[in-house]
Amino acid sequence: MANHVARGLLVLAALGLSGCAAFSPDSGMTAVSELTNQTIRKDVAFVRTAEGADAVDARVHQLLSRPLTAETGRVRCEAKLIHLDGRTATAEGRVVDEAGKLYAHGTTTCLIFRS
Repeated sequence: MANHVARGLLVLAALGLSGCAAFSPDSGMTAVSELTNQTIRKDVAFVRTAEGADAVDARVHQLLSRPLTAETGRVRCEAKLIHLDGRTATAEGRVVDEAGKLYAHGTTTCLIFRS
């Protein structure tokens, strides 16, 4: 009897997990994007294809249009926490030289999942 119950629970668990994929074909990224947009008004990109990855790479190279070379001299990386609450965190990073000239800038938004 215990074996039948265990097998039944296993089948129910498998059906439940397969249903999750059917309810969320994008692995929940739509919900993440909507929540992020509502909470901190930032867009979320979910790269799924090689073309998408190429577009992201092109944008990163555009943002890093000033190359760092030996002639650049010393640079400083600065990081700043912009927002933190129980569910989201937003941070900013910058790379500047000794004169304060900006070489790179980026932001990130993270969802916090606590176990």
